[in-house]
Amino acid sequence: MADFFDGKIVYLDEQAVFDFLELHQNGIQSDIIKRVSENMVEVDAEGKVGMNLFTRFKIGLSGNASYQRSGVVESQITSTLLSNFKKFVTNKKGSSKVERLDNVKLFIEKDSPAFYRNITPVLDMISDINKMNSITDDDKNNFKGIEIKNIERTLDRLSGYYEIKCVSSESKEMIFRFNISGLRNNYTLSDLTKMDVKLYGIKVGEVDSIDLSFNTMIDRLSNQGQSHLGTDFDEEKDNEKIPIYDILVAGV
Repeated sequence: MADFFDGKIVYLDEQAVFDFLELHQNGIQSDIIKRVSENMVEVDAEGKVGMNLFTRFKIGLSGNASYQRSGVVESQITSTLLSNFKKFVTNKKGSSKVERLDNVKLFIEKDSPAFYRNITPVLDMISDINKMNSITDDDKNNFKGIEIKNIERTLDRLSGYYEIKCVSSESKEMIFRFNISGLRNNYTLSDLTKMDVKLYGIKVGEVDSIDLSFNTMIDRLSNQGQSHLGTDFDEEKDNEKIPIYDILVAGV
């Protein structure tokens, strides 16, 4: 049996893990979670905690909902998800696209959505950017008309997943995507870049460039589906594609 994590979990995309287990366990994950929630509800003498708890849990998993889990019941459900995922990936029963990604280093690219998401707590301290002597006039003009305190919420709604550059021990470049709501114990995206982190992810696609800036993201949207056949076809064909992974779980 392969090792899972020796230390602690630093990231868990519960929605992705739930969907993965549902897909590979013939839908029994919903039944397991429902039984766990019902058993935990019995602990509550008045049954108040059990107010359609399974529905509450699924709402909490969905997208970037603002639902915040709390209490023993929700913690037990999360623990059950994680335990079932651990059993699946360590026992290697059946085939799946989940890969364990070790010996990698993470980097937040400047001017990427992840870069701006990581500095938004600092921007929240600024009440009037025009009074900042350390910021150039051009940068001040760039922020005109922008509500700084809403940048974080806007980025979360725009991106969904944040892309971070990854380099393996063999110098292979990859892109890892993280759901911001999956960060645990008050960790930030920047914290992940400082860790000797181990990850489980699923390859979801490929791109031609490691450039993760906003401009490149917009260019990809506008050029999506367009053919590049022509004078540069042979050159493009020889270029190595950059794989993209959605990360399900990460730990140390």
